[in-house]
Amino acid sequence: FGSSLGSSRFSGFCISIFFIFAMKGCVLLLGLFLTNVRIHVAALGCQEYYSLPGVKSVRARTWCEEGSYFNFTSHRNGRRSVQVFYHCSGSKDKPAIMIGHGWPTSSFDFQKLVALLEDNYFICALDYVGFGFSDKPSAPYRYSIFEHAELIDYFVRKIVPLKSFIFMTHDEGDSVGLQLLRCYEAMNPPAYIIVHHVMLNGNVYLPLAHLTKMQEILLNNSTGPLAQRILPASVLAAGMSKKLFSPPLPVADAEELATVFAFQRGTHILHDTIQYLMERHEFENQWLAVLGRSSVPATVVWGMQDGVAVPDVADYVWSNYLENRTSAPAMYHRVADANHYIQTDHPQVVAELVNKIPWGPQLAVVI
Repeated sequence: FGSSLGSSRFSGFCISIFFIFAMKGCVLLLGLFLTNVRIHVAALGCQEYYSLPGVKSVRARTWCEEGSYFNFTSHRNGRRSVQVFYHCSGSKDKPAIMIGHGWPTSSFDFQKLVALLEDNYFICALDYVGFGFSDKPSAPYRYSIFEHAELIDYFVRKIVPLKSFIFMTHDEGDSVGLQLLRCYEAMNPPAYIIVHHVMLNGNVYLPLAHLTKMQEILLNNSTGPLAQRILPASVLAAGMSKKLFSPPLPVADAEELATVFAFQRGTHILHDTIQYLMERHEFENQWLAVLGRSSVPATVVWGMQDGVAVPDVADYVWSNYLENRTSAPAMYHRVADANHYIQTDHPQVVAELVNKIPWGPQLAVVI
């Protein structure tokens, strides 16, 4: 499954808080209060958000200021119009890389890696609707892996047109990438060329996933709506920084991450966004079958310290779908001292592997 939301101590704390509220008969009152509180920053873009008093950041603010927005119409949500954040860097005449992030984070996860690659590549990353600096509409907006894949397809066709690109995905983004790959394999002729697919840690096979208690609470339709209301961005970031990074994130970096979660009250839709696991459960075998027959070369890069998307997941995918496939080459790299966010723990390792991917004039960007 996707990213853990904190240590076991934090999970137990949240469970205790939930039952304390229930026993005291405060659940309904708390829910009504938090649902109706008007947060004045909800409609702001990220640049306006970081200009507000009390919102302190350097790295996340820089990532925001370097990015842009475009309008996306969600056909899965009654043609609702939403603003989507994206970040591109590097020279447009260089080979292109398109990045798809995971749950519950954003394109900001790749800041260190982008810095290592932008001299040699044109790199674009976007935040799915409900994540990072993109709009975060509340229910009844339905978040979906399928819509995230449609969003990336729309982006590379219409917003920053790419003739061809390396596709790098992580966590939930791995399933998004496999759905896009399924659509891509059905294109005749293809609208673009996916030259290589780089998959980082992600639970693309849930039977082997190690779900945390907090993830189960957020996923559950009874406990999730309350849990997402009482979970502060700072607590989420602190818990993740200790559990999913090796070494743990410094306090200053966790605080940067918290400002991204807090944008448009992002922690208040975690129950909604984590429902992607239900789609993964239903379609994971179909998606893995696509991977097994894909004509796109693939590289799996896995941090072995990951206690959520455990190495067994990568081993399963490799041995059952990639090791012996004949449709395209595949490689598997295990990084012993890296955790779930391998692109943060060891960006230089990922960058070195990307730099070894063959490329030529066909990877140039078309604008």
